[in-house]
Amino acid sequence: MLRLREQVEALRAELSRSESEAPKGTEGLAQGDDDFEIDCKFKTYGPTEEGGVAEYLWTDSVKTTWNDIFYELSPLMINEAATTSLRARFKWLAEQLLEEQMPEQDNFEGHEDIHAIEMEQTDFETVLIQFNALGLIRQSSKARSVKDTGTYWCLTPYGHTIMNQLRAITRDED
Repeated sequence: MLRLREQVEALRAELSRSESEAPKGTEGLAQGDDDFEIDCKFKTYGPTEEGGVAEYLWTDSVKTTWNDIFYELSPLMINEAATTSLRARFKWLAEQLLEEQMPEQDNFEGHEDIHAIEMEQTDFETVLIQFNALGLIRQSSKARSVKDTGTYWCLTPYGHTIMNQLRAITRDED
């Protein structure tokens, strides 16, 4: 009986650690404030040599961090989120980053109205794989109707902890 109690306590301690620590073996994975580039194709309107306006097709990338991506996606997974919802929010993030970062480039001068944005599907898939590998998310195992063939994702206890660290508002210390 004593041995079982000790085993239960050891399992509880391990469970508690899993909620506040990264899984073993993730130290070498990109995470946190490490950079991640999202490849994008988009169109703008810009000046021509003749003084008119034309539509231009761009292929470029925007830079963000793993924390910034998780900051945006994690609240959707508090209960669970469909892959389609996560992809839409990821695209929204890329759009915001394009609007912010592209005007800073010299060759972008005179261009405006970023539209028709497309992203590489592999970038989004990489994000899901990376967050899963980091122990932040997992595929939902909730039972669904036979007609629902979507894939759903939810936060792990560790993912909840990281989301709270990134999103919770701290009190001003005046």
